[in-house]
Amino acid sequence: MRLPRLRNRRLLLRLLHEAAHLSGLDASLGRDPRAALQVVLVGARTMARLNAAFLGHQGCTDVLAFALGEAGDGAADEPGDGPVVVGEVYICPAVAAEAARRFGTSLADECVLYAVHGMLHLAGYDDTTPAARRAMRRAERRLLQRLRDNADFGAIFADASADTGAVGAGPVSPSPLTAPVRRARQHHGKTNTYGV
Repeated sequence: MRLPRLRNRRLLLRLLHEAAHLSGLDASLGRDPRAALQVVLVGARTMARLNAAFLGHQGCTDVLAFALGEAGDGAADEPGDGPVVVGEVYICPAVAAEAARRFGTSLADECVLYAVHGMLHLAGYDDTTPAARRAMRRAERRLLQRLRDNADFGAIFADASADTGAVGAGPVSPSPLTAPVRRARQHHGKTNTYGV
């Protein structure tokens, strides 16, 4: 599957900002205005490599989240006055498309769910026990409902087929999308990067 083409950058950034706020992630990332979160769309092979390298799991997965440290603690600091990436959420649209077909949702629904799920992990939620998993699912449903009340997820991707979970129509070159005043750093390989 090719990465989906983005139709409405502003909508996606607004949803990501709102999700970061509603999940409590913006508060947990620290008060440094340079703190930034990256949400990265990757192909299935890249996701499988990340899953193997960082979790020791074989195969592709839907979402991975990485806390990189807090701005100002030296762990995630980068030179200059630009943003300090303190967390990354990697999403695999190929897995999202399959889930959309299986559950009767859209690619956009699944990708937003995965972004919210990753942000909740970075905000301190866990899903390793049944009780924690239930709490995390409740938080996901609450956040997704709030986001849906304010936006049409179907307007995120350009391809009409993206809303049905079908394979996108054409290749997408890597292109960082940035939130106002924040620049997302470019990732190598077949990715789209969204700075939040």
